[in-house]
Amino acid sequence: MQGNFARSMPHFLKHEGGYVDNPKDPGGATNKGVTLATFRKYIKPGGSKADLRKITIAQVSMVYKRFYWDMVSADYLPSGLDYCVCDFAINSGWSRAAKYLQAIVGVAQDGRIGPATIAAVEKLDPSELINRLCDDRLAYMKRIRHRKTKQLLWTTFGKGWSRRVSDVRKLSRYILNARPPIEKPTPKPVTRPVPRPEPKPVTKPVAAVEEELRGKSETIRQAEKIKDEGLTDKIVGIGGALSPIVAFFSDYGPYIMGLVIVLGAGWFVWRQIRKDRAADVIIQRRIDDHMTGKHIGRPEIAASWPDVGQGDV
Repeated sequence: MQGNFARSMPHFLKHEGGYVDNPKDPGGATNKGVTLATFRKYIKPGGSKADLRKITIAQVSMVYKRFYWDMVSADYLPSGLDYCVCDFAINSGWSRAAKYLQAIVGVAQDGRIGPATIAAVEKLDPSELINRLCDDRLAYMKRIRHRKTKQLLWTTFGKGWSRRVSDVRKLSRYILNARPPIEKPTPKPVTRPVPRPEPKPVTKPVAAVEEELRGKSETIRQAEKIKDEGLTDKIVGIGGALSPIVAFFSDYGPYIMGLVIVLGAGWFVWRQIRKDRAADVIIQRRIDDHMTGKHIGRPEIAASWPDVGQGDV
């Protein structure tokens, strides 16, 4: 089933373990379930055993997903059975795992799990399929012989293989039974709103309405009258405060104006006399400089009095 690969990956690694190179194992050097031949085929062509030792979890996950999980169409198998078939594929090859499942469900054993195999699987009990597949897998393991010596491998690896198949059976059944049940939503009780009585319009007699309007109009007129009276009082108050000042200027205005003119003229004459005296002092000082010869060799003094040169001294 889709989404189960990531949850199955830790269990694959637990069974495969780390790096081993057992001469009795026909697969040869293996690390995390990836043989040297698989490593060279899918990860690093011509890779050595030293390279195989450095294989990463990401590389192992890629191999498991693309060349085992996807090859047995595990995304389309029931939960639990998907893990059971893929573990079989990693351990003994994906084509063999597919053929064993096809033999159980009664379809052609072409080694490729397609629509026909998936349709046949859906008609059977997944729990029964898990049990039969683990039994057939265990029987196959007991028949495996070494390619060269032809000796049964069960005598060497039987205890570990038996423990692995037993763990896969238990975990597959647990995954199958741990599927969350589909909960039907509980219908909410339908509560009908209690109808509320509509308020009746309150009608007043015509005479009462007219009386109320007359009262409001009278109130508005009184408020405007009070507002106008208050504004008038303010204006009168300001005029009363300014009246002494206006009376003073009307009586003494001409005298004050004449005094201002006289003082201004006197200040102007006094200022002009000071300017004339200052000019006379400056002119006399420059004449003295020329008479005594202080301007000779001092062009700044000569330039300040252009009408008098050295030849006139």
